[in-house]
Amino acid sequence: MQAGDWPVHDLEHRINQWPNYIVRMKAMLNIEDSEEVDIHFIHVKSHRTDVVPLMLLHGWPGNTARI
Repeated sequence: MQAGDWPVHDLEHRINQWPNYIVRMKAMLNIEDSEEVDIHFIHVKSHRTDVVPLMLLHGWPGNTARI
């Protein structure tokens, strides 16, 4: 699959089925250096009250489609 063949609209449709947000955070590289990064996340609450929260994270490069 080449870069232009990536079905990005299909992935966007799948992601947009759930409430998703972007938050900008400061990432501290060390005491003197930092950079701002955008964190994109999907937030889905359970209808049950006895569940344990779950956070799925992926590395770089990567995306939530692989999870």
